Amino acid sequence: MYEFFRITYTICLPIVLSYIVWYLKNQGRARDANFSGITLLLETEMIRYYERYAPVGTIPIYAYEHFMELYATYCQLGGHGIVDKMKTEIEQLQLNTNKALNDKQKF
Repeated sequence: MYEFFRITYTICLPIVLSYIVWYLKNQGRARDANFSGITLLLETEMIRYYERYAPVGTIPIYAYEHFMELYATYCQLGGHGIVDKMKTEIEQLQLNTNKALNDKQKF
């Protein structure tokens, strides 16, 4: 009986471990794809904010805060590139605190 379990164990263990390694590798690829997709969506949204407010020269407070939250999340996911320059330019825009004007500029 002991011999049966020893043989079964030596046959099944490598198969089970191989399956676990394969499964974990596939999960890693899916996670990386999700991170890439989310990063691209965040980048697209930040570009939209930049194109809307940079030419005007002012940005509402709510839009500025949202842009900074998007940027922080983007950086946590490993994003970099042109958005860094956009962030610098967004920070230099004048903050618009006029409530009536902010309501008109909402998307």
